Amino acid sequence: MSDRKQSFRSAPPLIQPSMRRVKAINNALLLGGPLRSFPWRSRAIDPFHILIAEVLLARTRAEAVAEIIEEIWKRFPTASSLASTPTKEIRRMVASLGLTKRAHMLRSCSESVVTIGCVPNDRVALLRMLGVGEYVADAVRLFAFGETVMPVDSVIGRVLRRLLGYQNHGPAYADRALWRVAQLFARTHDPKLIATKLLDLGALICLPLKPCCHVCPLSKTCAYARSVKLTMQNAVSTGP
Repeated sequence: MSDRKQSFRSAPPLIQPSMRRVKAINNALLLGGPLRSFPWRSRAIDPFHILIAEVLLARTRAEAVAEIIEEIWKRFPTASSLASTPTKEIRRMVASLGLTKRAHMLRSCSESVVTIGCVPNDRVALLRMLGVGEYVADAVRLFAFGETVMPVDSVIGRVLRRLLGYQNHGPAYADRALWRVAQLFARTHDPKLIATKLLDLGALICLPLKPCCHVCPLSKTCAYARSVKLTMQNAVSTGP
């Protein structure tokens, strides 16, 4: 997800999967999908700390953020403590991520939270914050407040497009049609767990260039995996 503000773009209509298929995909995902452990996945994390984590996680390796996030949370237990800290000190704390520009974003978000009085669970209010785009807003709503919403970033978007046989039409996080389809996956099971499983599947198995379809728990129901299998079968049948 880009740090810049993003708005949904026009994209061709998508054929929505049946709820039966959505449930089947979710069931397979829950039974066999990978699951990583990160500090922000604890159910006891404060919404403000979730907001900080999601701003840092945008287009950044989760493992790298995990190395510093607890130190940041400890240093800034409240929005007011971060909002009153000089930007250069915040910049020093996130320097290892190569995200020094986000120091200003974190401070600005904190100032917004102080002004509002809390981290809002309203999408429009979140999008007004510096550094909060479509994905981060939905991620905060889901992981901090348990809203029934499926955030869509490049990772979740890639997994869903492959599963359902959709073509790429620009960035996934800005594809309104894909976003609508993604919401179906938040309605049949725990949306937090489904989103987490999709993120981890995309990070560990459904890789951008070399997806590991042979170990994917969704390969039997995935349009992309079926096409790869068919291509290989055709290559074998035609021979050299």
